[in-house]
Amino acid sequence: MDRQLISLAVAILLAYVGPGRVVEAVLTPQQIENELAPHVGNTSHTPQFSPNEIRNSTCWGRGDVRYRTLDGLEFSYNTPTTKRGIMVMPWRLLPWWVVTIQEFFNGGPKTRIDEVYVRCSGQYFRADLGHTVALWYWSGTVWVAIPPPPPPLIFAGGDVTVGAFAPRGFTISCHAVPMTVNVYLHSVRITMTPLHSAANLGVRGICGDYNGDETNDYSNLEPLILPLWKPLLVPP
Repeated sequence: MDRQLISLAVAILLAYVGPGRVVEAVLTPQQIENELAPHVGNTSHTPQFSPNEIRNSTCWGRGDVRYRTLDGLEFSYNTPTTKRGIMVMPWRLLPWWVVTIQEFFNGGPKTRIDEVYVRCSGQYFRADLGHTVALWYWSGTVWVAIPPPPPPLIFAGGDVTVGAFAPRGFTISCHAVPMTVNVYLHSVRITMTPLHSAANLGVRGICGDYNGDETNDYSNLEPLILPLWKPLLVPP
């Protein structure tokens, strides 16, 4: 999206929700990019493939905190509040990713997902999770609120659309990736296609490597030895 379209989108959103609905005291996209940067371009891993047919699949994180990888491994892990959870990112460069931040649940030690950050097609979104979900769009300088429930909003010339997702959530559809991210309650769901399976060296992170075999996915997100090709939490 060029600067004129970005300015127009921000102006529309500000007119819709009011000029006071901006947030600055949270993570910026550049902070997340900087934390992911050490892992960019490392392709030393050769995925092990499964004979199982690879189909569209959904990875999720929800509650306190339960996860499911794209290959179907389900597990619970109290992801620390001091670290970012790398749900999914590509093997090369950083054209798209989904990152979470956790909070203590009922005073701890259990944690749950509190915020979700999404990048695709040059656009950045931030979801503040809870009984209701607040969704924000990065204007280039500040986070600007997207009111619920939104009409279908179009970003990046149609490569990204944002709409409502029940209950009380949002759907971010990254058509160019392709990837669909649903945010609701204290949950995030990420649906991907075989275009990002291990056969195409597609994904890594908590969601696994999408090779059709759950046995090589991690259920311990802080192993003693974790190669750079598979970041799960940052900073290490």
